[in-house]
Amino acid sequence: MNHRNTNLAVSPMRSRISRTGVATTELALSLPVLLLLLLAAVDYARVSFVACALANAVGASSHYAATHRVTERNQADWDTTMQELAQAEMAETPGFVEENLTLTAVPSVNGDGETVVELNGSCLFSPLVDWPGMPGQFLLRKSVTVVQYQ
Repeated sequence: MNHRNTNLAVSPMRSRISRTGVATTELALSLPVLLLLLLAAVDYARVSFVACALANAVGASSHYAATHRVTERNQADWDTTMQELAQAEMAETPGFVEENLTLTAVPSVNGDGETVVELNGSCLFSPLVDWPGMPGQFLLRKSVTVVQYQ
């Protein structure tokens, strides 16, 4: 006598449907967390990119400040040229608005009689997402001090 219990056997079709349902449920539970991590990574990449672009913009202006003498007569043109150089460097940055970039240059004479220029650049940054505990906008800053060539 062969006594088989056919009630214990699970059909292959029913098993496949059960596994598909579990995978769908797991995806539905984990997808919001994965999307949140993706948005956080994108915002981190954006702020890093803008900070790098700001450093390059201040660097371009500092090169000009180091190689072009500033006097009382040419101070306004000197400041304008450095601002234009910084804006040109930042122009390729996605979402850049010229009004968000500020560059100040303060020339002074040190104890050795050398002209020292302190450059301070700042750029307003807005993340894609309003993250809890973080401001909606924040200021990125970069400072450089150079000695003018004689």
